[in-house]
Amino acid sequence: MNIDRIQTPAGPCWVAEDDGRLQALRFGGPGDLRGEPARLPGLRRALQAWFAGRDAKLNLDLRAATPFVRRVYRAVQRIPRGETRTYGEIARASGRPGAARAVGQAMARNRICLFIP
Repeated sequence: MNIDRIQTPAGPCWVAEDDGRLQALRFGGPGDLRGEPARLPGLRRALQAWFAGRDAKLNLDLRAATPFVRRVYRAVQRIPRGETRTYGEIARASGRPGAARAVGQAMARNRICLFIP
């Protein structure tokens, strides 16, 4: 795994990528991210685009996520910037209308903030 520290308008951001897929993104310190320090120009460009209000195309590593969690993440990625949804609304959009708590748990484990808001 490669990690990079990228300065953003919101402060320093740490990213981890492996095999060309974004594994994690966090602000502040690296936390539990471990790997080889490397410059990751694709992720740098994606963050610049995101902060400029443009879409950023990335390969996100969701292989370890369950099918439900992947549906939750896809649903939150469709929320327009500046808008919000409740966990109940996301549960309905994910095909499990009674699963608001499960949506909350999935979002609490989200390691790719910004790109999965």
